Amino acid sequence: MLNRPRVVIGRRRQHEPLRSWSGWSLTSILINPAEVVQVRDAGWSADAPPRPRDGERSVGTADGLGFGVDDSWHNPVEVVPWTEVEAIARAVPDEVRQHLVEFRARWRDHQVAYPRFVASAEAIGCGPIVPGQPLTPRQEAYVREHEAFEASGVLPAWEQKRALLDAERLGLHARALSVDADSEAGDLLELLDDQKRDRSAEKPGTAAGPPSSTDRPALRPPSPGTTSAARAAGSSSPIAPTTGGGGR
Repeated sequence: MLNRPRVVIGRRRQHEPLRSWSGWSLTSILINPAEVVQVRDAGWSADAPPRPRDGERSVGTADGLGFGVDDSWHNPVEVVPWTEVEAIARAVPDEVRQHLVEFRARWRDHQVAYPRFVASAEAIGCGPIVPGQPLTPRQEAYVREHEAFEASGVLPAWEQKRALLDAERLGLHARALSVDADSEAGDLLELLDDQKRDRSAEKPGTAAGPPSSTDRPALRPPSPGTTSAARAAGSSSPIAPTTGGGGR
């Protein structure tokens, strides 16, 4: 009998796995939290490749977004309930949500402008090119035009801009999922709970086995002057917010 996945509680801990969810499903939810229903009911099996640092993968389940799935893309170790995902999305600052909306419009314009090779009237209908057989005039025109298209570099330039836009999208994800001051008190309680478990594990007579590969590191208290509350109070050296990429 398989163990039920561990439900992730606490905003900071929920944000941590959500940041590894790089798919457009999360982008849609951050723009419109009601999209959670469509994502949940879509029955999608997976939306993100394994994370390079630990190979962890995400998977959609009926209960929520699961993380730490096995090779069959089932049996997640932990899950963030869909209700929590929606609540996190509703807490995204209006400014960041507006940036996501504007970004989506620029992304769609870029996708529509995909540079496809289109043969001229002199090359259309040239038929298959058979190795070793002489080319017809139409085939010669097709080969000449296709080589000119590849030499133009328009497709690599489009792909490069697409990569930059995708990096900007993930930067906006990071801004949307930044932890706010309201969650800091709960985070401190989680920290104390982690430290209590650590002390219990160090007591004499307790077996000190190797840490589980699914265990997350204990949280650390925020550095002085870096919290949202400290910045609002007028810190002398506020940290600039992450921009998520320059506008283009």
